[in-house]
Amino acid sequence: MNNDLRDKYLAAYDAKASHDADYEALNKQYDGDVPFSEAVKLAEKRLMRIKNPPKPGSSGTPFYEGFAAAQEYLSAHGAWNRAAFIAMIEDSRENYWSHLALAAAAAITHDKSAMPELMNWERDYLAKLIDIPTRPAGKSPYANLHRDQIIVSELERLQKVGFKPTRNKSEGSSKNSGCDVIVKALANIGEARGYDAVASIWQNKNKAPNFTAISNAFLVGLNNLP
Repeated sequence: MNNDLRDKYLAAYDAKASHDADYEALNKQYDGDVPFSEAVKLAEKRLMRIKNPPKPGSSGTPFYEGFAAAQEYLSAHGAWNRAAFIAMIEDSRENYWSHLALAAAAAITHDKSAMPELMNWERDYLAKLIDIPTRPAGKSPYANLHRDQIIVSELERLQKVGFKPTRNKSEGSSKNSGCDVIVKALANIGEARGYDAVASIWQNKNKAPNFTAISNAFLVGLNNLP
């Protein structure tokens, strides 16, 4: 893993640990009964990151989009193996998203000794000998992924401290849910979204790429750094 990617990951990992600890402390402070207003204040801190989406790394590759594409592509092949990389290399000649996925996957695959094709591709890529396919016109399929992942992770934290992600219809609309916390926090930071929009993000969370696989790959890479 190169230093640019390592530094980005460590920064994100430290931020996640810090936010988890903040929620644990808040829950302990109120003996498991966190007030809505206090939950909103804490959620605002995390949600402020929506205003600063990830920027391209030193290689020029859109960092977040590349790793989302890599996880999604490789999941379809069932494993991070040689066959998957060979197929991705072939696709990447014409497909912009496959190219981003390959660049990101190569960056976090520490041991490439069993995958000479990937090793050779990365060598040529770093030497700028690889032509990057034209980016398709229109909105990126990952345009809202940064925002949605932050919202989902925040709803998961709120769930741990007693806020159900969405309202329970049987309890009426007076019972605040995690989505209500997010809606209020987003409005407070100038990123207003309605309840239904936030609830939809939560309900569709399983359709988004699973970043656990990427996180695990990063950790393997970090553990093997010289």
